[in-house]
Amino acid sequence: MEPTGNEMVPAYYLMVAGVIGLVATFFLHETAGRPLRGSGPMVETPEQARQLVARSRTTAGRQARDVWLRVRRLWRGPER
Repeated sequence: MEPTGNEMVPAYYLMVAGVIGLVATFFLHETAGRPLRGSGPMVETPEQARQLVARSRTTAGRQARDVWLRVRRLWRGPER
């Protein structure tokens, strides 16, 4: 504690951190019972789940193919 001459500096740091935590907690939004932002869609039946997975696989497959074609085109260079 030589730079400040005050042995209470660590306690002050902890008090400030506590106040910051309380303020942050005050501004949090309750999400109980609601889907979180960015989460996938919710389904009610196994059939809906199967349809959703089938659709996402098709979309993911197309996206992967498009990425592969772009990478391959970059790797090979310009077409002649």
